[in-house]
Amino acid sequence: MTYFLLVALGGAAGAMARYGVDRVVFAHLASALVATAIVNVSGSFALGLLAGFLGPRSGWPDQVTMLVAVGFLGSYTTFSTLSLATVTLLEEGNVSGAAVNLTATVVLGLAAAFAGLLLGRAVA
Repeated sequence: MTYFLLVALGGAAGAMARYGVDRVVFAHLASALVATAIVNVSGSFALGLLAGFLGPRSGWPDQVTMLVAVGFLGSYTTFSTLSLATVTLLEEGNVSGAAVNLTATVVLGLAAAFAGLLLGRAVA
């Protein structure tokens, strides 16, 4: 039961953080696509950082993983939003926009996760 509560608390915080980032980015750039990309790339970096930092520390409690990785970051990142935005662009006939949206987010997300993992390992 404790894990469910930790995931729920982390999920609530992640959802609020995701909404906050979305609103700030949209207010400044008026682009939901950029907001989604920023959320996904920063979430990828954060999860990589957490994995790199906690990986060598077997003594860290599972509760940290449940709260932060599963709850917060699971709620914060938005693969479903990325998917829907890409499909919407395709339906509008914007094939190049869909390709850029999907490719840039995936490539930058992978690079961010790798950078976070390296940084986490370096400070561990």
